[in-house]
Amino acid sequence: MNRKRTLTLLVLGLLLIGPALSCRTLLGPQATPTPESLPPIHPLLLERSPARGEEATLDRSLTLVFDQPMDPASTEAAFSIEPAVAGAFSWPDPATLVFAPRAGWERATRYWVKLDTAAKSAAGLSLREEVDFTFATVGYLEVTQVIPEPGTADVEPDTAVTVMFNRPVVPLQLVSAPVSDLPVPLQFDPPVEGSGEWINTSIYIFRPVTGFTPGQTYQAAIPAGLSDTTGGVLESDFTWAFAIQPPYILWTEPGDGDNQIALTQAITVTFSQPMDTASTEAAFSLQTPDGEPVPGRFSWNDDHTTMTFSPEVLLQLETRYAARVARSARAAIGDATLEEHYTWSFQTVRYPRILRTKPTDGATADPDTSFEIYFSAPMDVSTLMPNITILPEPTGVYTWWSGHDNLFILSWDVQPSTAYDVRLGAGMADPYGNTIGEDQTVHFTTRALDPLAYLQVPGT
Repeated sequence: MNRKRTLTLLVLGLLLIGPALSCRTLLGPQATPTPESLPPIHPLLLERSPARGEEATLDRSLTLVFDQPMDPASTEAAFSIEPAVAGAFSWPDPATLVFAPRAGWERATRYWVKLDTAAKSAAGLSLREEVDFTFATVGYLEVTQVIPEPGTADVEPDTAVTVMFNRPVVPLQLVSAPVSDLPVPLQFDPPVEGSGEWINTSIYIFRPVTGFTPGQTYQAAIPAGLSDTTGGVLESDFTWAFAIQPPYILWTEPGDGDNQIALTQAITVTFSQPMDTASTEAAFSLQTPDGEPVPGRFSWNDDHTTMTFSPEVLLQLETRYAARVARSARAAIGDATLEEHYTWSFQTVRYPRILRTKPTDGATADPDTSFEIYFSAPMDVSTLMPNITILPEPTGVYTWWSGHDNLFILSWDVQPSTAYDVRLGAGMADPYGNTIGEDQTVHFTTRALDPLAYLQVPGT
């Protein structure tokens, strides 16, 4: 069936093509039609350089590209620019006009370019529409921000100095692969040893090697003449000043007003920066209320920012000590000292004694109560139970010490409706061997259990 259909289609095709070939043969070759020429059109500006939003370098030419060849004389006569600039025209090709300023463009200047419709094409047709645009030339390189800001006081000695520009100063490829001849824009007075780097094309950071000198005021400058990648130049020196912070005390241990300080407590003083050890140790004193100095020895951490004074004798019980660092303590670099004397005080632990108990003497307590002893000072826990007697004697006693509030808790199987005596011996001592000095007995009675009844219901 398919084969029959295919043969039928072939026969029909031959019948249709045959007459057409016969007619072409009889009539001979056919002539190719000639297209009609279009009338000339008014010229139009296709492209300009500098383009919209683009800054022109000072030696760059102005280029106008048209859609067809132009008449040079009428086009040049129709051209104007403000502010006026002396220059020369050239035509790289019949459709491209180039204007080159003889002495270059003025920096940071906006020019207004106009080409009126008197400009004609080579065919004599005037410009379709007037050309009117502006362009700006590259401006001056400017410093947009510096850190520390001008006039900043109390700058940390290890602070990095950052300079930000309004234009790229170094090419991007040099930032990613630094080379030794990159510009170093920053200068200091007095000079500072350090290193700088461009972290991107327009931001420069300087880091001092050993830090700026504490207490010193620095004059920083970026000299005029530094140029950016577009040809912009820093017109005048950019200068500013900042002051480095002198040393000061961050904190002490013990702090001012602290209480319950151990008799073996070392005193630490932490400074804002490395200190000169000799002058700082000489400036430190620790005195009793009578003005007697406490002897001791000094030690420092590795970077000389924390001084530790360890007394060579036990501090006195329940005594307020006065500590002082005189303003003569000097920074490790330079001659800057503390701006003022630093003084503080703290009080040592009290004499050991029992402040109160719970239950108190003569009280009636719940049957599930525990016995609590509140001391005035930290205690040597190993001396407590040997000096405590409970009558009637329990089968087992559990204890717990709370150093936060100097609390000793005893728990045992307290019986209801029972009178107890808790005898507290004079030998209870603090960690330094000082005892409470006198015996004490606490009497308390537990109340009876609360009545309790259960209903027994059949079937439950």
